[in-house]
Amino acid sequence: QPFEQPVEEVVEEAPPVMSMQDDVFVSPGAEPVQEARVLPDFKDEQQLQDVHFEYDRDKLDSSTKTILQANADWLKKNPNARVEIQGHADERGTNNYNLGLGERRALQTKKYLINLGIDESRLYTISYGEEKPFCFDSNENCWWENRRAHFTVAD
Repeated sequence: QPFEQPVEEVVEEAPPVMSMQDDVFVSPGAEPVQEARVLPDFKDEQQLQDVHFEYDRDKLDSSTKTILQANADWLKKNPNARVEIQGHADERGTNNYNLGLGERRALQTKKYLINLGIDESRLYTISYGEEKPFCFDSNENCWWENRRAHFTVAD
């Protein structure tokens, strides 16, 4: 009877996708998420416009930068306003992927506002991924509406 070597079990680790931080999913290596939901009630502000993104992208284009400049101007005129930047995605992709994409969209938006002179301490980010759609149809026009960074304000 031949001598058998014990076989070492190989366990493949799944690549890190998302982890929980204060009840919010975050990407590995991402900046800490500031939990806006523990702050006073945030409400929609008609003067702050949403910015929209291309499919599967978090890059700001010239039209989103123009909108963010107008939003920054409003924030400068309202120095006590604190802003929750909500990152959203359309329904395509997995829940985890869309939470990460929404997070990246919110963070890109926040970074641009900081570059425009808005104090970082006034800006909070949260990702809702595909969980809070604006539009419920399954077509490109609706998906475009859902690929957004949305702004709410607390004084």
